[in-house]
Amino acid sequence: MSKFYTQDEVVRALQCKNWQSTRLAMKGTSTPFKLDRLKSYMNHDFSCCDYDTRAIQVVNYLNALVQGGFIESISWVQDRIDVEHALERIRVRK
Repeated sequence: MSKFYTQDEVVRALQCKNWQSTRLAMKGTSTPFKLDRLKSYMNHDFSCCDYDTRAIQVVNYLNALVQGGFIESISWVQDRIDVEHALERIRVRK
């Protein structure tokens, strides 16, 4: 079942304090480290963020890495369930 996230869902998800702390902790680290951190984040159960919210956060971050040329395109990630699988298949460019 494909689900594209609405802009409101994305905005709400990105405002999470746990996500902002995770995102800031990755600043200045290597791309492989970031991908490992994102995998760990997806598997962590936060009281403030359910799996769908974490998926929105991670996909948004991955899209930024694509735009920056750090990883290959992830346009094939369309299902919420695909996020963890996608993290295993990403190829680092930088």
